[in-house]
Amino acid sequence: MGNDLTHDRLIGELAAALGGHSDGQRSPDDLDAAAGLGRNDGPGVRALLDTIRSDRVVAGEVARRSYWHSNGFAKLVLHADDPHFRLRLHVWPGHGGPGTRGGPAAGDENVHSHRWPFASVVLCGKIRVEEYVVAADAGAGEDLYDEYRYATVKHGLVGRLEPLGRCVLRPSRSVMYGPGEQHSCHPDVLHTVSPQSAPTATLLVQGPATDRAALVYQRAGRRPLEDTGSGLSSEDVTRLVSITIGAMDEGG
Repeated sequence: MGNDLTHDRLIGELAAALGGHSDGQRSPDDLDAAAGLGRNDGPGVRALLDTIRSDRVVAGEVARRSYWHSNGFAKLVLHADDPHFRLRLHVWPGHGGPGTRGGPAAGDENVHSHRWPFASVVLCGKIRVEEYVVAADAGAGEDLYDEYRYATVKHGLVGRLEPLGRCVLRPSRSVMYGPGEQHSCHPDVLHTVSPQSAPTATLLVQGPATDRAALVYQRAGRRPLEDTGSGLSSEDVTRLVSITIGAMDEGG
């Protein structure tokens, strides 16, 4: 395999499943089918994680494009050199152990959209996905939110939030996902994703970006979570991947 993941079996299977589309775009259904290749009961994802854990050079390459996300998880970009997809590992390791970092309290996460469709599979732990819609007017007891446009400004790792105004967000759906279960998302869906146990990890297949801006929302009067700008070391990557493998081996 050498000292990179270009020829990894799982990445090759994803490239075969998602490459060659005439306009380069992929629907959440396409990505959901591809994410099934990375289910935690298959050999591909385990082999990929074992390579990262055992090869310091590979871990260092992953670390150079990875960082702690403002919503409380470690965003490990495993593969980014394909026009049709990216592959990411998101890890919420919990508190108090090696390779861990505290995240926002439950309910404090930024509501947000994305510039690209994606599908993910839960490798260990549980996540809750809360979806929202913009309401035409406020009902009794409903919350006002400040709305921002998210613009990336530093190597794709750090961005700025440009205020747009205020609106009412109304919860529309809440779903829990456990080990082996998949979730797909269209770019215009507003949501939060929060871990329900520790550790929790998801493998995410990201499609090509659209021309729409990502949006971020936080309850009116509260400061939105800003990008941390905090990168990961190769040792962080190794620990986080080891935490994920350990939880997978214990059955999630």
